[in-house]
Amino acid sequence: MIKLQFELVTTQNIQYGKNIFTASVDASIVNPYNANEVSLDLMLTAPSNHQLVVPAFFCHDEENWKVHFSPRESGEYGYYFQLKIDGEVADNSASDSFVVASSDAAGFLNANNYWTFKFDNGELFRGIGINVGWEGRSWDNPAESFSYEHYLNHLSDNGANFIRTWMCQWNLPLEWQRVSNTNRYQNSSTYFHHEAIDRMDQFVDLCEETDIYVMLCLEVHGSIQGGEWNDSPYNVANGGPCNARQEFFTKPEARQQFKNRLRYLVARWGYSPHIAMWELFNEIDNVSAPLNIPDHVITNWHTEMSAYLKAVDPYGRMVTTSISHRDINGLNAIASIDINQKHIYHDNGDATDVISAINQYVNTHNKPYIIGECGWTWDWNKDFSNPSTVENLVFDFKRALWYGAFSSTPVYPMNWWWEFFDTQNVYYFYEGVRYITSEMLTDGEGAFEPLSSSSGNFDTYTVKCGSTIYVYVLNRASPVEMAN
Repeated sequence: MIKLQFELVTTQNIQYGKNIFTASVDASIVNPYNANEVSLDLMLTAPSNHQLVVPAFFCHDEENWKVHFSPRESGEYGYYFQLKIDGEVADNSASDSFVVASSDAAGFLNANNYWTFKFDNGELFRGIGINVGWEGRSWDNPAESFSYEHYLNHLSDNGANFIRTWMCQWNLPLEWQRVSNTNRYQNSSTYFHHEAIDRMDQFVDLCEETDIYVMLCLEVHGSIQGGEWNDSPYNVANGGPCNARQEFFTKPEARQQFKNRLRYLVARWGYSPHIAMWELFNEIDNVSAPLNIPDHVITNWHTEMSAYLKAVDPYGRMVTTSISHRDINGLNAIASIDINQKHIYHDNGDATDVISAINQYVNTHNKPYIIGECGWTWDWNKDFSNPSTVENLVFDFKRALWYGAFSSTPVYPMNWWWEFFDTQNVYYFYEGVRYITSEMLTDGEGAFEPLSSSSGNFDTYTVKCGSTIYVYVLNRASPVEMAN
């Protein structure tokens, strides 16, 4: 007979707070992270009578199950736990209730229109920030200084409110038993990497402390197409289900393994509104093109995984994915992907490409569009100490932020090369952009009307917000930016 016991640990339950339940399951379980074998869910009835299902996760250091729940409503909740074994309901716990006190927290971010996101409380948001792809790697000197604590505190202190970061073999390597290029993590034999779990706990706490919202990129192209495949947990050589790289997208066992990871991410960290969106893949075209994977295979995988996220995430968090520069047929039209995304570097054209790309994709696909990476160059082999390179990189860093402010995108184009910009100490520049953004939102109450303008040899970009007209003037001949 299966015994299911539970406890509400949190004594003060607050709207949008981290409300914690623990549960114990007395049953024979081989792999508590495999949702096909075992799943435990908190079944909730909200004060509005809305039904919610919040997934529980197995807590490795306490050898029990936990639920992290962030209530969107205040008032009385009814609940019970439901246990499934091999996909069948094995036990329902006794019912109970708890009361949630109201708070003045803004809540979760939601898709709103092409220009803005909107919090649950109606407050509007535009993302201003940069990629912080990962923390310092083993060859960075000193690696420990290039930490999330370093970056997020500097960004927050200067008005930035958004970052994009990766989960990969050397950074937050949740699913990787064999890590590389890092002294922060050691190899592990566990299904999910315990050190990665601990660091992810700290990272989410830090995002909340600094009020930084994050686009969390869950998979990167190198893990399938690159050398990381040799260490991949999906590779049959490492006990995974895939004999070939392409089978990551097609083999049912691989898709279920990825869903196990998605469920764990939602269960453990989905409570935090500061995880703004899940990004399924970084530059998926850099997998499909070199491996000659047909577009429909990539689109089908994204359709399945984004739909699964929508089903398992009780907060309805936004979902995105990204391409480098090659479109994939059908990808932009997937209904369960809320935000389309592309990466643009100056090497492949003028930086104003970000504006035309945003307009093109918004008009074609009727979805918000984000330039998730941008910059003067993508080339790691450039001499970053060359004065001309430094000037060009910083110039493009600044104008990308202004291009975002004057374009129909809810997150301003995010530069790469965060370590470089840290050494250039350009954090101060976020303050002005944040100030103008706040004024725009206040004056127009979220309404933006692009206007035509010209000024001799200068580039001009003009937006009307309410009765106020804002103009960005760019002098290409001498990198000077002005905003009114």
